[in-house]
Amino acid sequence: KYREMHVALMTSKELSQEGVEAIASSLGLDLDRFRKDMDSDATLQHIQRIHAEAEEAQVQGTPAFFVNGAFVNGFNEKLLGEAVAEARRAARAG
Repeated sequence: KYREMHVALMTSKELSQEGVEAIASSLGLDLDRFRKDMDSDATLQHIQRIHAEAEEAQVQGTPAFFVNGAFVNGFNEKLLGEAVAEARRAARAG
């Protein structure tokens, strides 16, 4: 359900805890597990690492993506798909 949750979060205007949990619930996620995962040390450490990387790369806003080193600014499914396809081609080419 990662992709569905990701798209819902990127397109939602309600990102409070209640709003995010409502999205998770609407997608059929186990809310007890969802809350446990959201509150875990591993999640906090991951967010801190990603935040530090974004600062280092001078990312100015969200959403922003790096695909195989290529920067994609904003949520543009077409551009993201093209970046992923190019990364796959590069990986196959070796």
